[in-house]
Amino acid sequence: MNNQNDQASLSGTSSGAAPACNTCRARKVRCDRRPGGCTNCERLGLPCTSRDQTTSSSTTSDLAALKIKCSGDRPVCERCERKSTECQYDESSEPAWRLRIEREQPRGSRSVQGQHGQSSHRHFGSSSGNLRPYHRAENGLTRQTDPNVGCTSDEDPPLTPLLTGGHEARRLIGAFFAHVHPLRCFGFLHKPSFMHNLDCRDPSTFDKDALLLIMCALGDMFCANFDVDGNCLSGKTPSRRAQWADRAQQLLYAQMGKISAENLMAAVLLQDYDIRMADWGNAFMLSGLIARMTQALQINLEHSTDILCEDPGLRPDATTKESRRRLMWSCYITDSLIGSGVDQLTLIREEDIKIQLPCSERNFLHQSPCITELLRPNTALPFAPSRQPSSNPEDNLGIRAHYLRHISIRRRLQDAIVPWHSNSEFAKLDAECRAWYSNLPASLLVNPTSIYIRKETSQVGALLAMHFMFHQTMCDLYRIGTPSLYKLRSPFTFPPEQAAYLRHLQCELFQQAKDIAMLAEEALRHGSHGLADSWIPTIVYDSCRIMLYFATQLHDPNSNDGRSLIDQVVPLVRSNMEALKKMRSLHSVSELLFNAAERMLERLGLQNRGQNVVLDQPYLDQEQDEEQRTAPGTPVQSTPEYVLNPLSIYRMARKSIPEKYAPEKISSPNTNGRPESQSVPGNPSYVPATAATGSDAFQDILSLFTEDPSRWDWQPSETVVGSHDEAFGLPPWEPFGSEQQLDAWGSVLPSAW
Repeated sequence: MNNQNDQASLSGTSSGAAPACNTCRARKVRCDRRPGGCTNCERLGLPCTSRDQTTSSSTTSDLAALKIKCSGDRPVCERCERKSTECQYDESSEPAWRLRIEREQPRGSRSVQGQHGQSSHRHFGSSSGNLRPYHRAENGLTRQTDPNVGCTSDEDPPLTPLLTGGHEARRLIGAFFAHVHPLRCFGFLHKPSFMHNLDCRDPSTFDKDALLLIMCALGDMFCANFDVDGNCLSGKTPSRRAQWADRAQQLLYAQMGKISAENLMAAVLLQDYDIRMADWGNAFMLSGLIARMTQALQINLEHSTDILCEDPGLRPDATTKESRRRLMWSCYITDSLIGSGVDQLTLIREEDIKIQLPCSERNFLHQSPCITELLRPNTALPFAPSRQPSSNPEDNLGIRAHYLRHISIRRRLQDAIVPWHSNSEFAKLDAECRAWYSNLPASLLVNPTSIYIRKETSQVGALLAMHFMFHQTMCDLYRIGTPSLYKLRSPFTFPPEQAAYLRHLQCELFQQAKDIAMLAEEALRHGSHGLADSWIPTIVYDSCRIMLYFATQLHDPNSNDGRSLIDQVVPLVRSNMEALKKMRSLHSVSELLFNAAERMLERLGLQNRGQNVVLDQPYLDQEQDEEQRTAPGTPVQSTPEYVLNPLSIYRMARKSIPEKYAPEKISSPNTNGRPESQSVPGNPSYVPATAATGSDAFQDILSLFTEDPSRWDWQPSETVVGSHDEAFGLPPWEPFGSEQQLDAWGSVLPSAW
């Protein structure tokens, strides 16, 4: 009976009852059919117009046609493209009732129920007139529209409805919880509570919810249809999800001063989306906003000493407390991956986090409070109940807790020096990393049993991402043995008597890169779910660089051992490239990295697997190393680029800055008497032109492994003058369509340049 009434309410026809008003029908909500104006229209101040029951047959046909959903894609919608018909939009694609709400509703007056249903979080919406509109491209670049668009309330361009209904939102949110929620520490939302709240909400409020919009954008990545090569079949969904992300960012920035847990959640997810879209500058800046919001909310501290929620009069409940903890730990991971262990870039101090680790997913799902350990193993909160419950705190830890402890180790990698000493920081970190791995429970190891168990709980992506991160940490630890590969500006010098130990480090680095390749091969078997984490593309690409560098630069490819090694490496590199190819629909940078890996194979003469593995010459690009373009002498200042991985977000973000202040490139006075064109022999990466490698061949080969995948130099603070190659197009800091070319300081270059 209820279903019949609902259907009658929407259709506007029921026996013995007045038809539903046009406004309620347009809003797709139930109308009480009150004579003289329904309650809904009265409450919202909307015009309530009745519908003529004697509808003509032509009008009925038109209404039936209107029920066909439009994808909203421009300039041609999906249905019109499929039907090969002309696609026309009305001047206003928004219903009149919605435009009136946008103009008349006071800003900041709308509130929606919070995720747990017991307390409400305010959502402060804003119309498009308050914000400078822009569109986010799928390759990470942003294009701003004309800022002179009218900004008065009467002339605002109508907002296109992004989420057309609750059914679509529920499908996208379900994909988010299945693929993104289990990764790292993104599981700060309690799914049953959130879905219950979603079902109770008016779909017309969805476009004003930044958190919901970015969740839909991330979930949509896993809802598209793919061909056998992993290519997205629908060319419309990327633009749609970009609109959701744009709207979420607009809402977040418009209410930046309204600090709340939900806005922080939206910022964390938006930062992950930007990483997937290769928008490094925005991702880097969002990390600062995230850190400040955590400080303002003070979620680095336990909400109360009642960890087990034994006092029913205290609020919030156990679910909200655990959600706050997980949100804080997610911000900690974000800050750690951005900072990469460099104090200058780290905003969240580990010693300031005084909350326990996330509990297992089962306890969180069933809203069961429990005691867990702190980040340091075998420690607990000082005010935790002395009378422990039946379970051991260690037993309440889940996969997220183990991931966090590994991140804690990773933050200290930059302190590793004098590696051959048994009591050095390097040796301690090496032992600590291996101890972490050996102490993992059997359920968190990569084997068929654990993988298929995790697939049942949608955690196979989280499991593989944790192991990807472990092997990448080991690569970052052992990269001290290959300064030329990573173009470290402050390479560590190994004395001649430590040549054997240096060789050991290089072999360990190669082994970790092989482990990454084999892990990527396993992840390929599980589709997009196994490759969902946004850091996997850079990890897989780094594996390709390490293996090819080891096989072609640290071994003689003409020797028998060299040939055997290349026969072993090439299949692994191609497996990595296949993984990058599969990830193109999930991470924009994957296309770039795939092309870079393919270019490396081609230029090394390894594009076809065969017996001829001699490196082809001459090389296509005669790229010069950074040291050959900078001023002579020793820099008097240092920056994080000296130690960071070339694919770190900080270094990638620096490349997109138009004005690059570079004090580290101001060299000390040239007092050594050498001509300025000569390099400093003390630099371990220095190779004389008369070396056995012959001519400039070594530098040409080295550029394969150190060049930017976007065909631009890794090094930040690069001066434009004398370093531009027209074959590669405009440098990344030059605005598209600019008629004047500027140097790194903003000065106009000569027209002859």
